[in-house]
Amino acid sequence: MYKFYFKKELLETVECKEQANELLGELNIMYKGGVMMKYTEPVEVNTCRNCSEEIDLELNGWFCSKSCYNEYSNDMF
Repeated sequence: MYKFYFKKELLETVECKEQANELLGELNIMYKGGVMMKYTEPVEVNTCRNCSEEIDLELNGWFCSKSCYNEYSNDMF
């Protein structure tokens, strides 16, 4: 993911490298220079299989709570 900043303000976010290079040129013209482009790796977010709340798999497994697990398992059978 490519993010564009001007004076610490996020201007734009794009996924494609070619699009990012074109946009950098356009933004530098619009803002008369000083636009910074930063690349960050996409981060995978794990979610509860029942309610889609963000979770830590190492701590909780696939569910955010025991009640969500019970609800999910009851719906399955």
